Amino acid sequence: MRLQHVLALSASLGLASASKCKPVVPSNSTSSAFGSTGSSSVVVISASSAGSSTPASSESSSVSSASSISSSSASSSLATSVTSSSTTTGYGTTTGSSITTGSPSAVVSSSVSSISSTPESPKICQVYGAKDATPISSFATVADDTFLGCQAQCDAAAGCKSFSIEIQTGGACSLFGSSLAVGFTTGTSGPAVFFDSGCPEPVVEGPTIAKIQPTVTVPDIPTTPTAVVTFSDYTTPTITSSDSPPYTRTGALVTPTDDNEFISTYTWTEFPLTLNATGSPPVTTGIPQPSGTDLPELPCLITPGVAAPFTVLNQQFVPMVSTTGSVGPLLQPTEAPSAGDPLLDPANLKLPTFYLQAVDGADAYDLVYDHGSSPQYVAKASDGQVVFVDASTGPSVDGTGHVTTIFNIDCIGIMTITLGGTSYVWDTNGATSSIVAGDPASNGHYMKALPETMPTISEKLKNRKRTDEMYEKLMKFQKLREKRQYTPTNGDFSAPQCPSSPAGLVSKTKSTYDKGHGNLCDAMSKYWAYSPYDFGDACDVQSDCYDMCEGYSFQGCNAIFYASMLFTCSDEIGDEWWDVVSLIACGVQAVYYLGVAETSTGRDAYYRSLSNMCACFCSQPQDTCVYTGTTNFYCANLHSTDLDNCGGCGTQCGANSACKSGKCGCPQDQCGDTCLDLRSNPNNCGACGVVCDPHYCISGTCYKPTPGTCAPEQSVTNNMFSTYSPTWANWTVGAYTGTTLGTDLIFTPSLYTPASGQAAVYAIGVTMTNLPSGGFHGYIQQKNVKMCPGFNYDFKFNMGYVNQVNSANVDSSGNCYVRWLTGKPTVWSDNGGFQSSPNYNIGVSNPTYATFGPWTLNIVAGQTGVTKVGYNYYVDLTAVISCDTPVGSTGHFVITGVEMTPTTVVSKRSVFDAPPGFEEDVSPVERRADTNGTVVSGTYYPGELVEETYVKLPAIKGRSPLSF
Repeated sequence: MRLQHVLALSASLGLASASKCKPVVPSNSTSSAFGSTGSSSVVVISASSAGSSTPASSESSSVSSASSISSSSASSSLATSVTSSSTTTGYGTTTGSSITTGSPSAVVSSSVSSISSTPESPKICQVYGAKDATPISSFATVADDTFLGCQAQCDAAAGCKSFSIEIQTGGACSLFGSSLAVGFTTGTSGPAVFFDSGCPEPVVEGPTIAKIQPTVTVPDIPTTPTAVVTFSDYTTPTITSSDSPPYTRTGALVTPTDDNEFISTYTWTEFPLTLNATGSPPVTTGIPQPSGTDLPELPCLITPGVAAPFTVLNQQFVPMVSTTGSVGPLLQPTEAPSAGDPLLDPANLKLPTFYLQAVDGADAYDLVYDHGSSPQYVAKASDGQVVFVDASTGPSVDGTGHVTTIFNIDCIGIMTITLGGTSYVWDTNGATSSIVAGDPASNGHYMKALPETMPTISEKLKNRKRTDEMYEKLMKFQKLREKRQYTPTNGDFSAPQCPSSPAGLVSKTKSTYDKGHGNLCDAMSKYWAYSPYDFGDACDVQSDCYDMCEGYSFQGCNAIFYASMLFTCSDEIGDEWWDVVSLIACGVQAVYYLGVAETSTGRDAYYRSLSNMCACFCSQPQDTCVYTGTTNFYCANLHSTDLDNCGGCGTQCGANSACKSGKCGCPQDQCGDTCLDLRSNPNNCGACGVVCDPHYCISGTCYKPTPGTCAPEQSVTNNMFSTYSPTWANWTVGAYTGTTLGTDLIFTPSLYTPASGQAAVYAIGVTMTNLPSGGFHGYIQQKNVKMCPGFNYDFKFNMGYVNQVNSANVDSSGNCYVRWLTGKPTVWSDNGGFQSSPNYNIGVSNPTYATFGPWTLNIVAGQTGVTKVGYNYYVDLTAVISCDTPVGSTGHFVITGVEMTPTTVVSKRSVFDAPPGFEEDVSPVERRADTNGTVVSGTYYPGELVEETYVKLPAIKGRSPLSF
């Protein structure tokens, strides 16, 4: 059905040709809100022949036509004058008019009484008269008193050639099976005005309407859903036998510093790869949408009570207003309203409101007119007329034949009327309305209620009054291309697409989708069938939007639906004053549709669409596992590292195993179906099948230990003092009595350049300032420096004189000396029984950077300062530092490059006692089982003497024990 336009015929009538005629609007008319008042006015209108139009004036008009009007002359003139008056009561308008012939300059032949035409004659449009044929169809009211509404009925009816409309009585429409050229007699008065089918819409000049214009562009909704969710074929998890690639070591092989300790702690493990549970396939059909008690309750469109006022809309969505003692539809004004009339601003038009009032003991409500003064009750009179009374009658007819407690309303605002068990229909006809017995379902005559404030679904959508404001807020709430979780802060908490558990579900198009089940207009067609406004395109957009599983939410689609309807109203209804009732009715119909969409009725349609189009899947990957029955779900990454769902739902790998890319595997390396570590396994050392003899593997390389004695090495760590934050690693500093650390004696990290052009080295800086008589004294110390008995050690270190810091000269006029000991003496000048080196001098008397030493020393068990732990021996290496001359000077130098290097010695290794259960004549490789046959993996006990010559080692920074 096309969108309808309102035609104001009472004020300006005439004949039109194929082009639109423009009758003159009287200049002396005045208007008031929702109606018009004014003095009588005479308007002369004219008709012209096909293809031309001559504007009428108040003085004269002429008509020239070869075939459209003929009786006794091929050319004649027709003039009519229209006397119109209108009376306004409340929000309704009753209008009457009389038509007389005659004009100061127009002559009408008295013999003109009929109209004849050849088949090719032009259409006859907008004339008074009478048709001698019986209408093929009649409508009490149609299309909100509009020309196009009646024309649309004619277009839709088979065989309709012409029609008439009674604009002043509310739009009664009659359809005829022949054109006006057959059996039509012209007249000079109404109430009916006649048109041939296909006549153009008349145009009447006057003020324009402030149309409802949405401000945001409606996004294009795809008609084809996104790609369906697919899954790869499921394979039942099994144990796969395979060999890991050979281990590749990076860097040099680091061997143990103490083979005795290494042998005592060496372990390795291996175990079979097992599968504890094979599990089951994942759910590939998805999880259904929330339903029932999982959803929040949505408010109804209308709730009874004075706090919930609403506007009543008739079957054609025209607001019902108060008339003299009654209620009737808002009528189209018959004269142009004056500029500033509220009627010209539909978006801000304040319509009268009603509310439902409960009556004790009754199963129906009173409908109360909410006009701010004493309440008036809508009542059915004995003759069916709708009237106002001052008090409720209850559900029974009172002595005057009135009854008020007859109204009910459902969740979507559809009003029903019952009295004594009988259903009634509230019908409108022109300016009047009546309540008569009948079933509204048979003719679609449902009265509807539109709340003054729409129901609150979201805190963000409260207090919506203007339709454009409502639209903008809804569009903002749409949040296109965002996740819609079951939370009020992220998406539609009123209609979530997916359940809240498991977390992270997203809606996707399922493989068996079926479009079109969520069309709200189709679902509500029995209530909306009599709408004069064709929202077909908007309904298609709404249906397509509901069908979208991704990117569009429930409230967002409702916003798009509403905006599409507003655009329809804006595009297809003009902005001239005679379109005002059409525009109001179209706008409130759009708001009503939106209100219904936001209730559970709309949400039911939304979920019908989702259930046929979509399912909920895990976001990434999409596989879903079911635990208890079919309702407890879990988003498992079957293709990753989930130990409980490795490749399948509930697939569990065996003890110590790991899940890798959805397959049970070994945590480190695998040889066949055995889990191990190629770095330390002596049966598979560095690669599967490589067996070590003896049975030791280090970093993927077979290793032969030499246990029995202390293994000598250069064991001073951080010997360049390069690690100094927050303190020097393994070094401590201090001062002796009489010297204050941090003031008299300062240690600083230094980057020392021995000479111009030479590379800088890390060092510890020593500064003693304002030397007193006897000097200042301090120390640096590293505890637990390893030394082996039976070896000589050459001790060396570097010292450098400092007279410049950061390119600035510094005072370095003092003389200092350093001596090294195997422990820290209590008094700086005493050796405390420790081994001591000579004093090494540095300072103004020896301004150099040089290597000092070697100081050769060795240790034996029981010596002062020597501590024995197992086969190893340790000392606390200490440098006592003194600066003493001249008095008042400053000593400034650095220490670096500390080394204690073992020298050549021959030693015998001791024999290890084999543990219980081992036989001494069994070769080392075979020593893997005790007397009970239990595998003892990873410990090797040699049983022979080993003689080895230790050669002089180069100066190195030290070796660290290997960690496993």
